[in-house]
Amino acid sequence: MKQKLLPLLGFLLLASVYLVYWNDAEYVVDDWLHFDFYRQAEGAGLREHLHVLKLLFDNQLYRGVQVFWLSHWINCFLVWIFGYAPKIAFGLMVLLHALSAWLFYLLLARLGVNRRIAFLAGAGLVLIPTAHGPLFWPLNCSFFVWPMFFLVIYLLQALQVLEEDRLRRGAAVKLVLLTLLTLFAGSPAFALLVLSLPWMAWCFFGRQRIRMALPVTALNWAVVAIALLLYPPLQGHNRPPKQLREQRYFYTYEKFSVNLSVTRMHLVNLTGLTTRSYYHVLRSPSPAVVGLLVALLVFLMAWRIDPSPGPSRLFRAGIFAAGMWVLAYLPIMFLHTKTLRHYYTFSPFLSLLVVLPAGVGLTSNSGRAWGVAWGAVLCGYFAACTVAETRQCWIPQSRHTQLVKHALAGLKNLSPGEWVIVPGVPLVVGTAPYFSIGGAPYDALFAKYVTGVPNLKFAREIVLENGRLRFFHRYFMKDTSPEELHRSHVLAPDPDGGYSARRYVAYEREPDRFQLLPLKGSDPPASGGGLLTRDQLRPLEKEIQFPKPFQHGHIEYLHY
Repeated sequence: MKQKLLPLLGFLLLASVYLVYWNDAEYVVDDWLHFDFYRQAEGAGLREHLHVLKLLFDNQLYRGVQVFWLSHWINCFLVWIFGYAPKIAFGLMVLLHALSAWLFYLLLARLGVNRRIAFLAGAGLVLIPTAHGPLFWPLNCSFFVWPMFFLVIYLLQALQVLEEDRLRRGAAVKLVLLTLLTLFAGSPAFALLVLSLPWMAWCFFGRQRIRMALPVTALNWAVVAIALLLYPPLQGHNRPPKQLREQRYFYTYEKFSVNLSVTRMHLVNLTGLTTRSYYHVLRSPSPAVVGLLVALLVFLMAWRIDPSPGPSRLFRAGIFAAGMWVLAYLPIMFLHTKTLRHYYTFSPFLSLLVVLPAGVGLTSNSGRAWGVAWGAVLCGYFAACTVAETRQCWIPQSRHTQLVKHALAGLKNLSPGEWVIVPGVPLVVGTAPYFSIGGAPYDALFAKYVTGVPNLKFAREIVLENGRLRFFHRYFMKDTSPEELHRSHVLAPDPDGGYSARRYVAYEREPDRFQLLPLKGSDPPASGGGLLTRDQLRPLEKEIQFPKPFQHGHIEYLHY
C-alpha cells in the first residue's frame, strides 16, 4: 500500500506547482464557444438539457466529424453545476493529469519496471512541458486529457487479464466499457487504444502471454469497429453536412516532413534555454528556486521507494516507450494544423524515455544515488519550465484579458451588431494563444458573457490605406465610414497598461490635417467638420484614436 500511496502523494504535491496560475485561471479561445453552447439550457427544464446533450452527441458544437462527445458532456455538466468557473475547470484538468501520472506509475511497476524509474517517469509526466497546453486550456482541450486517463486504466485491466491468462466475463465487460470511454473521450488516443496492448505484450511478456493478448485485442478492435459503424446512424438527421466537414489530414510525404520539422522546432522552443524559446527559465530566480525544491522533493521520495525485485527491464521499457511514442504521434503525423496541445498524448512516453538513463545508475549500489539524482534534477528542470511558462506566457495573457474585460463591461449603450475595436491585444504570448479578442466567434461570445449583448463584432485596428478608413483584423479588412464609426466603439490601451474608451477617431485628410469623427456616445467636436492640426488635437489626445497607416506585407506594427 505504501508503494502506491506515497507516489500518489508525491504527484499531487508536484501538481501544486500549477497553482501559480490559480488566481489568474481564465477561459481560452474556444472555451468561450463551449461555455456559450452549454449555457443554452440555462434556466430551462430537463428536456432542454437533454437536447443540448444530444446536440453535442451529434457534433453540432463544431459541426465537423469528431467522436469525442464524451469529453464535451463532462464539460457541459461542469458548466451546468458551477457556471462560469475557469478555476474549477483548470483544477480538474490538473488533478486528472496527476492521477494519470499515478496510474502510469502503477502500470510501469506492474510491468516489472524498477519502481524508482516508474516513479521518476510519473513525476516527470506531471510537469513535462509537452503536457502543459491542455491543462491551461481546460474546456476545449479536455479531450486530450480524459482519453489518456481512461487508456491507462484500460491497460491496467488488460494487464490483469494477461497475468491471469484468462479472459473472464467480468473482465471482458470492464474492457469493453473502458474501450468505449477512451474512444469517445478523445480521438488523439485512437492509435494507442487499438495498438498499445499488443505492443505492451510483445515488449514485456513471452509467447504465452502474447497469445493471451490476441483475444483481448480482437475484443478491442471489434468494439471499436462496431462503435464507429453505429455512431453515424445514431446521429440521425443532425449529421454535419459534407461541406462543413473540414479536411484535417493530408496524407503526403511533404506534410509528414513539415510536421516533423515543426515538432522538432516546438520541442526545442519548449526547453526554455534558447534565444527563440517561448519562455526563459533563467529570466528570473523564481523558476530556479521552485526547480531546486522540486528536485529535492523528488529525490527524497524516490529514495524512499523500494526498487522492484529482479531485473529492472530497462531495455524493454525503452523499447516500449519508443513504440508508444510513435503510436501517440501517429494521429498528428499528417495533421493539417498542429499545435503544442497535440503533444500531450505522447508526454507519458517521452517522460519515460528521458528518465531511463537514471536506471543505469540504479543497477549498482554505488550508483543508486546518482541515478535518482538524475531523475530528480530532470523533474526540477521541468518544474522550472512550468513556472517560467506560467509566469511569462499564461498569466500575462490572462491579466490582459481581465483588463479588456473590465473596459468592455464599462462600455455604455452597446447594441447587437455594433463594432468594437480593440487595438494592441497580443495574439500569442509564448505558448499562450489569445484568450478572447482575436477571432470570431470567440470574441463575440466572450463579449456576450461580459456585457450581455450578443453579436458584437470586433476588429483589431482602424487603419488608413490610400486615404480610406478601414477596419483591420487577422482575417479581414473592411471599409468603414463616419456614419459607421458613430455606431462603433474603440477600447485603446493606456500608458498605465489598462484599456479605456476613446471618443473620437482622427481622420488624416491632408498631411497633419485631421478631421475628428465622433464614436458612439460622443457629441460632434466643437470644430464641426473642420480640419485640425496635431497640436490643436493635443488637449484631446487621450480621447482620440489615431488610425495607423497600412502597408501590405508589413503588418507587424499592427500587433499581428
